[in-house]
Amino acid sequence: MSQVFFPGRPNFHIFVVTYWQKLFYPVLNAFALAVTKMTEVNDKRKVWYDKKAVKREFRVRNLVLVLATSKPNKMAVQWTGPGVIESQISDTNYIVKMEGKKDKTEICHVDLLKPYHQRPELINLIVNGGEEIQERETEELAIPYPVSDPNIYDF
Repeated sequence: MSQVFFPGRPNFHIFVVTYWQKLFYPVLNAFALAVTKMTEVNDKRKVWYDKKAVKREFRVRNLVLVLATSKPNKMAVQWTGPGVIESQISDTNYIVKMEGKKDKTEICHVDLLKPYHQRPELINLIVNGGEEIQERETEELAIPYPVSDPNIYDF
């Protein structure tokens, strides 16, 4: 075949094969080296990331807040809820039923959830059997306000 296309070169096909080997094998070696380095760096980064990572898990019927992914403006509420965990789909995904919305459930990633903690006033009412404690309402916080008189120094 080489005699048909290149009549003056009887061993031209051998030249092409050796040229191709000299060109292609270094590329294959570089690719293999790149893959091994990439896996080493990937393992190293995973170890560094996992040092600071916090594993979050929620149970069924836990109250959670859901991050609002789309807001009408930047001053809108960031977290909506509380919602109730109905079930766990996978290690990172949960089905959340939002309170106040009829039959609305959302599939949420664990990164979009945070635990909901009730306010202490409501917890005190539940613990005391519904009796309201007047101490909590009458007790006021002592907030220091700055005085505009420059002669008074209160350190």
